[in-house]
Amino acid sequence: MRVSKPRKARNPKTGVEVMAPERRRVRFWAGKMMEERGTDAAAR
Repeated sequence: MRVSKPRKARNPKTGVEVMAPERRRVRFWAGKMMEERGTDAAAR
């Protein structure tokens, strides 16, 4: 998990700026099989 910092956001309906709180986000790591496929595709 990765924690994102609080940031400025905007309400799209009203245009008012608000502070978006910090969030925990899932971080993606490519698996070995996926990395191998990525390098094979790039070599073609």
